[in-house]
Amino acid sequence: MASSSRNAMMYCHPFWVSIFNPTKEYIQFDPGFVVYWSKEVRHNINYLVDPRGNKIVIRIGQTSVPENFFCGGYEIASFYKLKENYFVAIKYLGNRVFDLRIFDTDMTEIQYPAPKNPTHVHPKIPLPRFFNCFNVKLSIQQESITLADAFSRFWDPTFASDNFEMIDPVGNIHQIIISRGFLHMRFITKGIPQFIKYYDIKNDHVLRLTYMGDNKFIVRIFDLAGDEITYITKSTDECSTTMESNDDNPFYFSTEKTLTEYDIRSSSLYLDAQFADVALVKSQKSYNLSNENGDLWECNIRWSNRSGMGCYITQGWNQFCIENGVEAGNKVMFGVDKNRSRTIHVLIT
Repeated sequence: MASSSRNAMMYCHPFWVSIFNPTKEYIQFDPGFVVYWSKEVRHNINYLVDPRGNKIVIRIGQTSVPENFFCGGYEIASFYKLKENYFVAIKYLGNRVFDLRIFDTDMTEIQYPAPKNPTHVHPKIPLPRFFNCFNVKLSIQQESITLADAFSRFWDPTFASDNFEMIDPVGNIHQIIISRGFLHMRFITKGIPQFIKYYDIKNDHVLRLTYMGDNKFIVRIFDLAGDEITYITKSTDECSTTMESNDDNPFYFSTEKTLTEYDIRSSSLYLDAQFADVALVKSQKSYNLSNENGDLWECNIRWSNRSGMGCYITQGWNQFCIENGVEAGNKVMFGVDKNRSRTIHVLIT
């Protein structure tokens, strides 16, 4: 179970795009890439793996490699037979491996060659999912933010409204408006001054935005050195909701709840509003509860009639408690993967 959850977390790493010149050995990325690499990766020798499993070695951060560059351009040009400028996009998958995608200047993805010595092929990420997480600079001097070009290009056709929400790791929700610009460009045009004031931001920062669908973004805030801020925590004695922020939490979005005697004997269990709103899909009524062994129990979700009041796990909850030996006083974590499938994972402590 944890393995599948962690595979879903690869969507949570930002993508990075650079113009690739086949006559150059070094590929330059935005300065924020090196800050990200120094915090998240930290290895000098890394690997690019394309969707068919071809692997290319790159070097980052060594004294012989210029800052904000990585070395490996000649090998990429030779292996993929690139004669003109292309866009190279990478996304960190963990364990020193980056997913590699190559596009022509019209953002049409190339056909990758069959590998001679295939390595382990990770599940291919659909392009909208590949481009769902990105970093943008938050300038205190500006009231708007330009979204990443590739994100706008691949996600814009799915947007049904200009009204969006940004939700931070502790569940605080911020209303924003995203407006259309020339061609596929999109901008956050309303909500930024209020956002800056809410977190008392005094200088420029970086926002990491992860699109969850349903016009919702998870937002994380970093200073320019790559250190994440301390968020204003909203919690209750009963439960707390968090987005995955460290390796101890195997889920992308989760809620913890200490169960009472009433909870385990009842035919239903209440889940808080932040978890219900962000982690679950309101049009879905049927879910599966999964224990640590991956065993499944069918359950139903009943949504509260009052806006912002959460939901209830109904049919299946009591049976889950009986068959898993759940007791009063147990702390239970309910978590979902990035793709918000019909499975709610349950960890009991």
